[in-house]
Amino acid sequence: MTALNTASAIAEQPRLLYTFDEAADQLRCSGRQIRSLVTSGDIAAVHIGRLHRVPASSLADYVRRLQAGPG
Repeated sequence: MTALNTASAIAEQPRLLYTFDEAADQLRCSGRQIRSLVTSGDIAAVHIGRLHRVPASSLADYVRRLQAGPG
């Protein structure tokens, strides 16, 4: 596999983790809103050393709960 093909293959893989700002881009809100949702426990985050990241699955779970409505 050439370097170009390797880079293309990596670029095509889905993201597993997002920064707060990247997660905000996915949900079309602010990084501050994501931080608030993480602090309240509405969205789960993981720690990698001192870094906080939001798993893509946490964003999907949050959207599913929003779609389900109050319950």
